[in-house]
Amino acid sequence: MTDMQSPSPSPLAVALKARGLTYTKLAAAADVTETFIRMVERGQTQASLKTLRKIAKTLGVTLDEADRLLHWRNPVT
Repeated sequence: MTDMQSPSPSPLAVALKARGLTYTKLAAAADVTETFIRMVERGQTQASLKTLRKIAKTLGVTLDEADRLLHWRNPVT
């Protein structure tokens, strides 16, 4: 028997859950789609500064923290 572990939730998923939010609610507050948020998380695209500010405001975090939550796999340098 193999021990299959489910992947750990992303830092953004943890932050959303702690605040009682979902990806859908975050996307709506930032005026983007849930797909867009997930693409940013996967490093497939980047959020504009305007969108990043809306995300930070919605999460109640600094701009830097929002950036870290979104780019945890692919930090922007």
